Amino acid sequence: MLTHSSPEDACISWYKAAPKVELSAEERILVSEGGTASPTPAPGGIAGTGVTVLADVSAHVAPPPPPATWGGYAKKSGESTGVIAMVDLLVKDLTKEMTEGKTMENDSQSDYEEMMRVSAEKRVTDTQALADKGSAKAGLESDLAALNDEHAATTSELAATLEYISSLHAECDWLLKYFDVRKEARSGEIDSLVSAKAVLSGADYSLLQTTRSIRNATKLASKLDINQKVTIDGVEIVGPSSGDAALNECRSFDANTVNDVARPSITVCGTGIQIKVNLLNRCKDYWTYDHTVGSCDTGASGTSCVTSSPSTVTWLQTAQSYMISQCP
Repeated sequence: MLTHSSPEDACISWYKAAPKVELSAEERILVSEGGTASPTPAPGGIAGTGVTVLADVSAHVAPPPPPATWGGYAKKSGESTGVIAMVDLLVKDLTKEMTEGKTMENDSQSDYEEMMRVSAEKRVTDTQALADKGSAKAGLESDLAALNDEHAATTSELAATLEYISSLHAECDWLLKYFDVRKEARSGEIDSLVSAKAVLSGADYSLLQTTRSIRNATKLASKLDINQKVTIDGVEIVGPSSGDAALNECRSFDANTVNDVARPSITVCGTGIQIKVNLLNRCKDYWTYDHTVGSCDTGASGTSCVTSSPSTVTWLQTAQSYMISQCP
């Protein structure tokens, strides 16, 4: 049987220390903040010693007084202060964030409202400006169309004016070029008129009849064959259709022919007829300004034709008279 020298020795030998308790994460945070971890459960057994049955009941030794354990209940203050402070800090931070969020929201709302107001004003201004510019564009397009029409009309008028000036230049150049010739022709006409007046007054101008006129008059009785023909500007003067009434007769070109720089166009067909063109009236010779058209070559074909015009003899455009005669 196991015996002990004293009851204290018996209690000490039978005492078992409480197992070490690991703290949870929450408890470690609480302890780090100055709090106290939750107490470990009290050991069981007799008087909290953990001994459930005494080894020597026969000794009838009175149990020792219970060991000192936790003190009496006391309100914890330090431990709860850290938690409350942490909660207060969270509340404060949350309140600050909410205040900042509301302030930012109010500022953003104000900025948005200001932006919408400015945008509305700008939209009204831009709409009015667009309408004004559209109206101005329509006016400018109308002015442009009018100016284009005016430009076209002015261009046509300018072309007509230039054409008129060109015609005036041509006419003036022609007048200047043949001024002396026309002056001489006019002098000849005046002389002829004076002579005619003198004849009518009883003067004797029998010498005016030349040998050539007598010879030509003698030939009037002769007949022309069908190949003999003279046309001026396409009109038959002597020929099968018009007869020979114009033979040996001095005739003047009409005003239209004289004023046309491309006329007369004279064509003589056959070898027995010719036409003499004079610059002056009344078939009056003037220097070298006389031109004979026609082939009096008996060896040539009887149906041959000869043509002459201002394109071949320039001064023909100012010719005043002509005479058709048979070849000698």
